[in-house]
Amino acid sequence: MKESAILTIVAAVLICAGSAAQPEDAVTSLVGANDSFAFRLYSDLAKDRTNLVVSPFGLSMALAMASAGATGSTLEEMRRTLAVNHGEAAFHQACAELRQRIGRSLKDGSVTLDLRNAIWLQKDYDINEVFSDTLATHYRARLNQTDFRGNPAAALDGINTWIREATRGRVKNMLGPESITADTRFILVNTIFFKGRWHSKFERGTRQEPFFVTPEQRVAAPMMFQKNKFRSAERDGVSILELPYVDAGFSMVIFLPKNRDGLGDLERILDAEHVNKWLRALGPSEIKVYLPRFSFDSDMPLKNALSRLGMPRAFSQEQADFTRMSPRRPLFLSSVRQRAGIEVDEEGTTAWAATAVGESFGEAPPPPVEVFRADHPFVFMITNNSTGSILFLGRVVNPLEK
Repeated sequence: MKESAILTIVAAVLICAGSAAQPEDAVTSLVGANDSFAFRLYSDLAKDRTNLVVSPFGLSMALAMASAGATGSTLEEMRRTLAVNHGEAAFHQACAELRQRIGRSLKDGSVTLDLRNAIWLQKDYDINEVFSDTLATHYRARLNQTDFRGNPAAALDGINTWIREATRGRVKNMLGPESITADTRFILVNTIFFKGRWHSKFERGTRQEPFFVTPEQRVAAPMMFQKNKFRSAERDGVSILELPYVDAGFSMVIFLPKNRDGLGDLERILDAEHVNKWLRALGPSEIKVYLPRFSFDSDMPLKNALSRLGMPRAFSQEQADFTRMSPRRPLFLSSVRQRAGIEVDEEGTTAWAATAVGESFGEAPPPPVEVFRADHPFVFMITNNSTGSILFLGRVVNPLEK
């Protein structure tokens, strides 16, 4: 029987309260690949009509680390799934440079973004030195030795404690006793924690107003309000609004279908090409913004989704090839799991005027969005503006559901 390398990905709670540099094309290409993967992943996960939040950036980085130990057809499938089009060395170097650029966009401490990687290894188990060096050099992954076989309870407690501390206490007991078996040799963990205040705070005195879960079903939701200048646009039956954080390097972008039952139509065209077109069309105008306060989390096993997206071999005991991870008995990934959460409230709004003018691609400029009322299901994403990286992606179907 092959031994199992358990790949566990944690995307931590998002709170909206309130090496030498690689050539530009390598990092830009990586961002494009990550964003393409983000929307394909979202499309696969969004089949159920429920609230959803996922960190495609965190998952991409974790899979990139795992790919450093893969070879042959297993590696080829992982690279295709991640849309990688650079050589191995350039890919991992670009991942390191992208992480550094995102870190450099944190200007004054008003936004907290904490990205962490770690790997737990069965003590006395051989690990390929090139693999461990790649993770340490390009992903700053900390290597920890533990005893999965002799003392699984202590190993589990150590990993869960690390995750809890990395996520500021938001993710507790990520792994249960079933996560460790007699065959477990590796557990790889990625966490991402984001906390940002709105550049312009919503007004105090949030009121209960209707939110239409469907055209026929409505709930009384806490609706926040503010009036200010924001970048917005209307394209393809979708209203787009950018809400910046105090640190202008990060924003939440909301995609609101014009029709109350239009979420399905929006999600059918939601891909990197459409989103990039919509973002380039954004222009400044004064807008009345109505946005529900919401808080929820998603706990997702991702093995089946990733297999459908193109990398089933990594999970196959018979076909997986992770011999670059360890020269010992063959390994396979037994699970990939992500837990992500988001909290959005009033903290953070005054005037913010965008200086960029959106392109029209030969079309007439769209009329200004005078009222942006998010009173029915919508899609959101949290982006790093300097790189274009999508850190979090999700949707709100019912703001009252946790």
